[in-house]
Amino acid sequence: PIYKERVGEYWRKGTGKNIDGCDQSVPWSSAFISFIMKKSGAGNEFVYSSSHSKYIRDAVANTKSGQKHTFMAYRLGEKTVSLGDLVCYSRQSGVGYDTTSSYKSHCDIVVKVNKRKGIAEVIGGNVADGVTKRVLSIDKDGYLIDKSNDWFTIIEINK
Repeated sequence: PIYKERVGEYWRKGTGKNIDGCDQSVPWSSAFISFIMKKSGAGNEFVYSSSHSKYIRDAVANTKSGQKHTFMAYRLGEKTVSLGDLVCYSRQSGVGYDTTSSYKSHCDIVVKVNKRKGIAEVIGGNVADGVTKRVLSIDKDGYLIDKSNDWFTIIEINK
């Protein structure tokens, strides 16, 4: 891969693992999110991981605690999509908001919201072997209604 050094940086700086972009058997999308969170100053409250489900489950537990945390996860109908949120979907059956075991998943970062046009633009890593932007459908109020994946949670970042 042409960007193996960049992917290696995501792994090293995002998760502390010494993996490069040549190992195509290891998905790097969570390493990308972890890298972005670390570069953004998320601090010790974010669960930097090679698995999206670890930080998703942590954010769900934060929300269920009833106390305010930096990272809080909501069901799709509980929160509108906002700039900087993480939107997450399952990559295996039987997974949802209340799943507490490890599972295959993916999250993207919301980089633009346009309620008038009914779209949210997101970026994610390891999508078509790169960092890519895609457009998701939202309703007029800003709730995620996109059917392209099994979206089930939105992680809000409270700073």
